[in-house]
Amino acid sequence: MTTSTYLVRCGTARVAVHGDNTVVEPLLDACHPWFTATPCPRRPPTGVWTIRLDARPCGRSVASRTGTAVHLEPDQRTLFLPPPAEPPSDRPHVRLLRALLRRQLAAHGEVFLPAALMSIHDRGLALLGPTHTGKTSTLLATLHRHRDHSRFIANDESSLYLRTGTVLGRGYPRAVEVRHATLPHLGAAAGPLAAAAQPDSPDDAFCLHPHQVATALGIGVAPAVPLVALVVLGTAPTRPTLTRLTPADAEQALTMHAEDADPYETWLAPYFPAARTPRTHLARIARTVPTWRLAQPLTALPRSADLLAQLATHPGGPQ
Repeated sequence: MTTSTYLVRCGTARVAVHGDNTVVEPLLDACHPWFTATPCPRRPPTGVWTIRLDARPCGRSVASRTGTAVHLEPDQRTLFLPPPAEPPSDRPHVRLLRALLRRQLAAHGEVFLPAALMSIHDRGLALLGPTHTGKTSTLLATLHRHRDHSRFIANDESSLYLRTGTVLGRGYPRAVEVRHATLPHLGAAAGPLAAAAQPDSPDDAFCLHPHQVATALGIGVAPAVPLVALVVLGTAPTRPTLTRLTPADAEQALTMHAEDADPYETWLAPYFPAARTPRTHLARIARTVPTWRLAQPLTALPRSADLLAQLATHPGGPQ
């Protein structure tokens, strides 16, 4: 058995992962390109959290919602998890890695949103909206219809951050769930997506890893992209319409949709500084990125997809 330690990065956040190469490397592959990993020739840097994939746990058990047993040694900032047998049994490990990294990024001011995120011609579009407003369907339909120029970044977990006057959108590795009821609206994309579904999907939906989505639709994936537009989704009875929001309305939409970096692993809270996004930060994003409201019926996804593609190349409004 050959073990290795890798330093996993996402932006400024870092977590070390240690374990047998046969389980660590597939785990890291599942997280790429959103998280990057480099071998650690020595111990992880001081202060960096470590996930050890070890069948012999140390420390105390914690109430993790990842779906696997987790033990914590807080003085060493070390978490012990049993090694995954094979994908998709590595999902709990991805969830915990994601939680640790997102909590660090929140401390540096990133804004977390339940947003779908895509790149068209290397220009980013973020789709915001509550459940059942068609974020996933709109994302998949647009990616497939404009697949020669588009890349998948995130489905329902994104963050925004400012860098030298630009707002960037970041994605995270998370399964994409497609409800069966939406398949008739996805047109030619429905067949390839259904064929790629994971066998343990729920009865009313099917789940795919982002890489499976990319293969099914014939597109690429990317970890982040500069944003040219935020799009708040709503419903309409007949045809899709785009309406530009004022910066004040855009800030209100961001405030309404902003969420905790990690609402699940609450036992980690004592070890990370509380992070609340300043109102001024949301206001800067709202002033920097044009924000639109797209009211649409799901029966008109091809037209919505074309409007979004035009918005990517003309963020001031489709021509």
